[in-house]
Amino acid sequence: MKTPFDALVLAHKKRLDAKELEIIRVNNQIATQYSKIDELQISLSQITYQKEGDFALFLQTNAKQKTIIDEIDRIRASISTLKSNLKTLEQERKTIYIEYEKYKHIKEQEREKLIKELKKAESKNLDEIALLLYNKPPQSELYN
Repeated sequence: MKTPFDALVLAHKKRLDAKELEIIRVNNQIATQYSKIDELQISLSQITYQKEGDFALFLQTNAKQKTIIDEIDRIRASISTLKSNLKTLEQERKTIYIEYEKYKHIKEQEREKLIKELKKAESKNLDEIALLLYNKPPQSELYN
């Protein structure tokens, strides 16, 4: 049964779905960043220092290690930003969900009201039909 609130409920449902998709995208980005950190930590653990040899080689290994650590720190900062965005998105989703539920409830109340009015009108029509049939003369009197 159509109500004036159907369009509002549908619009809020679409907004809610869009927000949930955004949250999923951000969660996927966070997971990707964590996998990058894992890869970098593996490569960091595989760095070996020469026990003997050239000091330049030692400096080169140190620079490589520092680069990897800096990249890990940059990714962690990125994850922190993504998590704060995620928190904001979840708060927005919560607000949209509350609005959606509110309009859905109003729609259901309106639908119940319409059904009640239809039942009342149907009952009134049935009463009128019954009254007409009661007051109608029998068929045998019509032919006489």
